[in-house]
Amino acid sequence: SSSKSYAAWKALGFSSDVHSITSDPEFITPGSDFHLQGTSSCIDAGAIISPYTDGYLGSAPDMGYVEKA
Repeated sequence: SSSKSYAAWKALGFSSDVHSITSDPEFITPGSDFHLQGTSSCIDAGAIISPYTDGYLGSAPDMGYVEKA
């Protein structure tokens, strides 16, 4: 697998939107615990896609595996 910088990714024609992650999501333990830390920018940053994201706790769904209470 290879990784690309954000600038290289955009140069390939890809773009981001309001729901794209450009920083560390701040999982509790990456790879094993996908709950978000309280300071994560992914809290309330997900897309509202009813009925799939119904039941979120804040102003929008979180981008983590589990909603931050």
